Amino acid sequence: MMNPSTPLLRRCGIGTFLSMIAALSSAGAADAAPPKSDPATEAIAMENKILKAVNAGDKEALAAFLADDFIQMHSRGRESKADILKTITITEGPLPKIYDMKAQLLAPDVVNVTYRMGGEEMEADVQWLSSVWVRRDGRWLNVFSQHSSPISAAPAVP
Repeated sequence: MMNPSTPLLRRCGIGTFLSMIAALSSAGAADAAPPKSDPATEAIAMENKILKAVNAGDKEALAAFLADDFIQMHSRGRESKADILKTITITEGPLPKIYDMKAQLLAPDVVNVTYRMGGEEMEADVQWLSSVWVRRDGRWLNVFSQHSSPISAAPAVP
């Protein structure tokens, strides 16, 4: 008979010891709350999905990502969801390169995603983008997007 002061590992063996640890660590796991989601990570994932839908000319997927009250601002002015869906076409080639994508939590269910997209060589191809995502009824929807071209060689302001 082993002495009760003998360490548990030596008394039961490594296999039994590891099984006990696994059982203890999973006890109550079924009752545990699901891990909290990170809104910034979710919004970035949604932004990447919408970029793929736009590139593929997938109107159905794009419509699902855009809120009914969606507004987009760019050099041509303001466009609504309906305007965007009317003009979307399939883009030839791969997605443009994305740089510096970041997300900022504005409120518990509101995230602003910003990034630079476009050509490495030609500044004319570069766009700065900002998209506001809102979680409504458990779904992330894009409510606002702004595309800006960089100002090239702007004169210094006195």
